[in-house]
Amino acid sequence: FVQDKGSFDALEAFYTAGENNEVFLRKLQELKGKYGAVRTIRGDGNCFYRAYAFAVFEGLLGNVEGAK
Repeated sequence: FVQDKGSFDALEAFYTAGENNEVFLRKLQELKGKYGAVRTIRGDGNCFYRAYAFAVFEGLLGNVEGAK
């Protein structure tokens, strides 16, 4: 359901192959500058909730050392 962290290369290749994707490519470059990796979520009816919950839990687990 939730993939491991990966690079933006697959997204960049997907949008480079299509036509009229300059806006997407520009936004992708902004995301690459802000974030180090991307996760893909299976696109079903619950993908938003799954992605949101995963991000919350991942953030909480990342802050465990800071809470001590």
